[in-house]
Amino acid sequence: MKYNRSYRYAVTLIEVLVVCGVIALLVGLLGPAVQRVRATANQTSCANNLHQIGLALHQFHDSNGKLPPATLHRLNAPDRYLNWHARILPYLEQDALAEITRVDFALNPYVFHSPRHRNHSNPVPVFQCPSDPRKGVIVNNGMKLAITDYLGNSGLSRVSRDGTLYLESAVRFSEIWDGMSHTLLVGERPPPNDSTTGWYASVGVHGSGSTTSHLGVRESTDDLEAKYLCPSPSHFIKATLLSVCGHTHFWSFHTNGANFAFCDGSVRFFSYSADSILPALATRAGGETIPTE
Repeated sequence: MKYNRSYRYAVTLIEVLVVCGVIALLVGLLGPAVQRVRATANQTSCANNLHQIGLALHQFHDSNGKLPPATLHRLNAPDRYLNWHARILPYLEQDALAEITRVDFALNPYVFHSPRHRNHSNPVPVFQCPSDPRKGVIVNNGMKLAITDYLGNSGLSRVSRDGTLYLESAVRFSEIWDGMSHTLLVGERPPPNDSTTGWYASVGVHGSGSTTSHLGVRESTDDLEAKYLCPSPSHFIKATLLSVCGHTHFWSFHTNGANFAFCDGSVRFFSYSADSILPALATRAGGETIPTE
């Protein structure tokens, strides 16, 4: 009598190690490629956010004959400390948040007093760079705060007020003599983890809103963070959330540069090597000749 026997061949240890090595090699090759694709997608999505913000600022100008102030700190201002971000909510299809703002100011005009305004903790995706790992929210001293990665261009500095969005500003497009396509409107600057104000309302340096709602490209940091000996004037350089002076200049989580929205509605990515041309782009009527990068 004959028996049918089936044989099963075992896999040797060497074969297992070879397969594992091949898999590890493929993962090593694909990992950086996937990260580059994700970074590119985030940079494009960030540029789209700035494009939407630029269009909303245009619509605000069309409705009011001027751009919004970066913030208002006058004692008699009915919406004191409110950032420009909050003022363009109706033009970003955020009517519900705009209504919350109206109701909360009616109930409590003192924006930082209790009861705290609800929009302090309401994140708005269009104000968040996708590359920011905090996803638009930080928790500081147990308080949830909705932040923004985008600040208005105040010009060279908070003192010069020669940009487009700054304390008490009311800039008309007709006043941008340098040309809409040659003047910055909004740029990237992630806030530090110890921020106390976000996209909704802010105080800033000496009550000016500087570094919280708007920022200059050559800020004099002597009176901003003298204890940290921050470089003065500031420059467009790479930073991280651990950089003690990162809040004093534009930068982003993207590789080697940041996105900027211009007054004509366009959005451009500048590498940090473009630092030298930013002063000419930041002023609205400086008459500077913009050098080639």
